[in-house]
Amino acid sequence: MTIIFEKIISIIGLFLLSPFLLIFILLIYLEDPSESPIFRQQRVGTKGKLFYIYKLRTMRRIEGIEFKSTALKDPRILKSGNFARKIKFDEIPQLYNIIKGNMSFVGPRPNVIEDVRKYNDFEKNLLTANPGITDPSSIIFSDESEILSNYDNPDDAYNILIRPWKNLFALRYLNYRNFKTDILLIFLTIFAKINRKEVLKMIAKILKCRKNSISYMIITRNLKLDNSKINPPKNIDLP
Repeated sequence: MTIIFEKIISIIGLFLLSPFLLIFILLIYLEDPSESPIFRQQRVGTKGKLFYIYKLRTMRRIEGIEFKSTALKDPRILKSGNFARKIKFDEIPQLYNIIKGNMSFVGPRPNVIEDVRKYNDFEKNLLTANPGITDPSSIIFSDESEILSNYDNPDDAYNILIRPWKNLFALRYLNYRNFKTDILLIFLTIFAKINRKEVLKMIAKILKCRKNSISYMIITRNLKLDNSKINPPKNIDLP
């Protein structure tokens, strides 16, 4: 999608969604007035350029819990924040990032500096594209908190189980992306809330994964990550 088109859609989207955004901001403030309802965090964008990403704040600070990754029943998650997460409304402020030009609707999700420093040479290719609000990996692992809920250290579990596959699928997508697939992924992001099983099959098809291959089974959840000892490949030629 062109930059101008994305900015126009983002401006219209923020205008139409602003009443609902204000309601969430009020609910978050009433539940936890200790911090701003808008969460701002530095992320790594195209070519390693740092920028601030904006989201609705969905968590509170609890002394003694410092994990970056969040499990399903993380006590830090606000009630209003949990609902915002479920419908992905916490991502709406990122329309402002699109207007600023440091994000797109579709592209690899931007990571924090500490995680980017763990990238291998292959994963660094993610920084060649503008980060996005959604992409195949963010849909595939939208149940990330559920996966991590089985582990005492969510950060370690994320880096071992999820990050390698997540980055691999994001890179695979960049190899096939076009305007048509970008539009399709926006609709799939929404439709995943209705029929996740069918959406995952479509994403496997977009990524051109062979049916019943390891990657296909991981995407469609026929192979659980927590039961898999299989390391992801080092290039986009998925097994």
